[in-house]
Amino acid sequence: MNSILQPGGVGDEWPDRVAAVRRELSKHGPPRSPDGGPDFATVTLPESDCDQLLDLLVEERVGTVVEIGLAYASSALAIDEALLRTGSRNPRPVVIDPFQYTAYDGVGWELLCSASLDDIADAASLTRPD
Repeated sequence: MNSILQPGGVGDEWPDRVAAVRRELSKHGPPRSPDGGPDFATVTLPESDCDQLLDLLVEERVGTVVEIGLAYASSALAIDEALLRTGSRNPRPVVIDPFQYTAYDGVGWELLCSASLDDIADAASLTRPD
């Protein structure tokens, strides 16, 4: 079986950590809502859809996924959890969202970081304010 490159030797706990962050987001919403930012409920993929996405990606044993739009990270967390559960040696989520910091105040990226995904996620395309 392939071993996943993981931070701090977390082992099989890493996908579970991502799942816990995803469940918390689904249950309680984002840790904050940016002033004037889009409403969480209207831009977030529902938990059941995230579950289906995760199952499909695991079944297909994906190793790289490009996602356009991070928003509050609900689908990104499901995608990243799937990438970790496939056993890929080098899971590679790529996130493209030029509005992550202007419309969402970086909340989605902070959630990915709280799940220790900042080491594997390619977020070079997230436009940060100067």
